[in-house]
Amino acid sequence: LSTSDVRFGLFLSKEVSSVFIKKWQKEATKLEFALSQIPEKNLEERQVLVDKIQAIKEVLHVSK
Repeated sequence: LSTSDVRFGLFLSKEVSSVFIKKWQKEATKLEFALSQIPEKNLEERQVLVDKIQAIKEVLHVSK
């Protein structure tokens, strides 16, 4: 299983429902807010959040 399959669910990410989309859009919004609160100098912490947000956006984009 890939990291994406583990995070989003192997079957859930393939057969996307409106609940799945809403949940991950909300999670991306929360992560974007958290990212805005982390100082620019904390590059490592910021990159972790950026990677998570990007993964969510990729799954949501593929599901459309």
